[in-house]
Amino acid sequence: MPFSKRPHGKLLSPSRRRKMVLKMSQKLAVSERRACKVLERARATQRRNLSPSSDEKQLTDDIIALATRYRRYGYPRITALLNNKYGWRVNYKRLERIWRKEGLKMPKKQHKRSRLWLNDGSCTDSGRSIRIMSRATIS
Repeated sequence: MPFSKRPHGKLLSPSRRRKMVLKMSQKLAVSERRACKVLERARATQRRNLSPSSDEKQLTDDIIALATRYRRYGYPRITALLNNKYGWRVNYKRLERIWRKEGLKMPKKQHKRSRLWLNDGSCTDSGRSIRIMSRATIS
């Protein structure tokens, strides 16, 4: 039965799919090849072993150290610090994954405010500023 027509929904993650093939082959006492064929899985993906990078532990320690030192910084700013000052070449998506795994705080999405007035007192809407200027010249 294809994954899309399974009664319990899809097995989404590749690791869960690998576990399902192992469970099926052990429980029903069939070979891995037969289990992969029934579940429509490639045997090459079944045998793939994912191992974390060798520098993952050191990177995690550095992230935690920077997060405790700069408590108000989020993962984008910590990524910039690691890339620019500490000599790491790390992708922000990898850092975000580690950040979530370690349970560090995630910054909330801040919506940009649309302002009508600028700091120098001028108005951003050109039609409105003309009206304001004309009133000022009349008085």
